[in-house]
Amino acid sequence: MAKKHRHNQGGGNQPRQKMFDESREELFLYDARQVLEDAPVDEDHYKTFLQQIVTRGSRDGVDDAKEYVKEKEREEEAFLDREARNGLLDLLDKYSTYR
Repeated sequence: MAKKHRHNQGGGNQPRQKMFDESREELFLYDARQVLEDAPVDEDHYKTFLQQIVTRGSRDGVDDAKEYVKEKEREEEAFLDREARNGLLDLLDKYSTYR
């Protein structure tokens, strides 16, 4: 019986990337609400904003989520101040893992 070769099966070494830890999403959202408590943000607006951060961090990586947070501070109608931005960036580091 001939030996089957398993060439080109894919799954080579993928570079590890820092991603949002989805198992700790509720803890992140709780801490993020504490950070945004003092920011002048409508509750409906910041729920969407936080969900967008989680989604980007889970799918694209923490670096993309951080860039999204920084963009929101730079916009004209920005609702994030420097303190809130830094708090969210710290939380993203805290609630991330390498995958």
